[in-house]
Amino acid sequence: AVTAGSQTKQIDFDASAIANLDWTLGYMRRETNWFWTCINHYLPDGRHFLLNLSMGVNETGMSENACWLDGQIHYLPPVMFVRKALQAAVPSTWHVYHQNLGWSNVDIDLTFTPMTVYQKTDNFGVLASIFEQWLGWYSGEIRLGDTVIRLDHVMGLAEDHFAKW
Repeated sequence: AVTAGSQTKQIDFDASAIANLDWTLGYMRRETNWFWTCINHYLPDGRHFLLNLSMGVNETGMSENACWLDGQIHYLPPVMFVRKALQAAVPSTWHVYHQNLGWSNVDIDLTFTPMTVYQKTDNFGVLASIFEQWLGWYSGEIRLGDTVIRLDHVMGLAEDHFAKW
């Protein structure tokens, strides 16, 4: 069973079920805020597609941004996350995109529409965390050279996390 907020839904998994593990090797400042995107999906043509995008999680100059298309990794450039109306009663869409700085063969332009959220806030003075992990729908395109991956209402995760350690 999957529980989101006060709602519980029974979901049966079969052999086509897919999952992923989030493990970062990032180095973060004492106070940091990061955004993260995760998609694990079968495209309409049957290819397996995974996406990992982040902003603010790695201060080493390296990027964990990548996608996998049928098991083949494609490294991706830094991205920007734009999230408006943080205090709105109805969450607004997010925009995740690449600024095309030196990556002429790659383009990322995604919209994330939130559906539900897991939230947790802790404040212990010297340690604090404001954590939001949203479940929702992605639409848009990722261009990898001549290959275009189109996403239309694909379920995925988006995270906004402030941490002080």
